[in-house]
Amino acid sequence: MKLDVVKNKIYQKNMEKTGYKCNFDNPEWRRKYNRKTSKIEKHVCSVLNGEPHFIYQKHDYDFKIGNDVFEIEGDFYHPIVIEDLTLIQIGSLTNDYKKYYLMKDSEYTLYKILVSKIPKIITIESLKEIAITPNYIVNYDTIIINKYYLYQYILKRGKDKLIRFPKLLLKFIRTFQPTFPDNDIKDETIINRWFDDNEMIEVIKYIIGLNEENIILDFSLKEIVYQLIK
Repeated sequence: MKLDVVKNKIYQKNMEKTGYKCNFDNPEWRRKYNRKTSKIEKHVCSVLNGEPHFIYQKHDYDFKIGNDVFEIEGDFYHPIVIEDLTLIQIGSLTNDYKKYYLMKDSEYTLYKILVSKIPKIITIESLKEIAITPNYIVNYDTIIINKYYLYQYILKRGKDKLIRFPKLLLKFIRTFQPTFPDNDIKDETIINRWFDDNEMIEVIKYIIGLNEENIILDFSLKEIVYQLIK
């Protein structure tokens, strides 16, 4: 599919849904999702008299009160479901995953709070009531990054900007899916390719559009396995 055709389809879909060509043209979207949260984190920590920037296992958490650890997170940059992500969200989620499971195996309890859910009256109890539990399961068929997002990224920034992401995407896969994802496949050659970082990097490059044919595919576990089999 030609990039200009895809571009027009994306713009048309966005216009029908929101009245804007893209999210960043929409002031309501920017107010809700593109806001800096550092001041909010400091404010909540100050109100509760918490210990800011609690360090555990070399990871920085927003603040701690006793054995309760709190992370105040922007809705856009820290999605709670792994589906239709952006490249920026991929990086955030990989870090979130590690921090979340470090806390699960510790004496501390982690509470993740979305900025949009922070109550007017801030107390420890009110924050605990709205704390979220992320779903860090990546299903085999789930589209992790949509091909139309990748088309749009290349249209706006070019392939040169995309070159730095295959290693990050491999890190994401190694973090969320350390085992081979298809139990029906017994071919050791295919399975071994999954655990070969160089092979995986080449497959990831192909899927996201870093190929001479200008092919862009949905980024998913299923598609990675399919490309390893080819």
